Amino acid sequence: MALPLCAAPLIPSLGRHSLARKTRDFTDAELAAYSDKHLLYEIRMLIGCADLIACKFASGEQSTAWAFSNARVEAFAIHVRNIVDFLYPRKDKPQDTDVSAWDFLADRTSLGKIPDSLNDARRRADKEVGHLTTSRRDDDDRGKPWPLELVVEVFGVLLKFVQVASPEKLGIQVREFVLNTGK
Repeated sequence: MALPLCAAPLIPSLGRHSLARKTRDFTDAELAAYSDKHLLYEIRMLIGCADLIACKFASGEQSTAWAFSNARVEAFAIHVRNIVDFLYPRKDKPQDTDVSAWDFLADRTSLGKIPDSLNDARRRADKEVGHLTTSRRDDDDRGKPWPLELVVEVFGVLLKFVQVASPEKLGIQVREFVLNTGK
């Protein structure tokens, strides 16, 4: 099967990232720069994916519309899970290279207990997007659509996070974006 022209660029090698470092080795300034790039990316993608889901997509090609419809939902689920994992690391968590809210907080408990809806969303993303399981929902299941209200819930926790995160460790761009968007 030939790749479509849009997929033609060379596929980079899949070797381990040589710059991966343990988060405990990051300076405060490095954590701030990392959050301004990568955490801000996740937050913007969550909002963008929610916007895409809310929009209708028209295409003359039925398979393209179907794939795009599913891709935007899967991307939303992945970014919800990434941000929830960041804010509320799993008990079995942290790999040495995982960055979490804990890296920015003096008190790991300052965000409180994970809300049930966010924990359910994380579990659902694990089952429906992260793995091929029998836990996937059928198309006619009323619970199949992802609740876009998750964005509001995530932002509630993000607002709390930026208020309690160390100003030396959290990037100013991500802080301002969350404060301005969460209003």
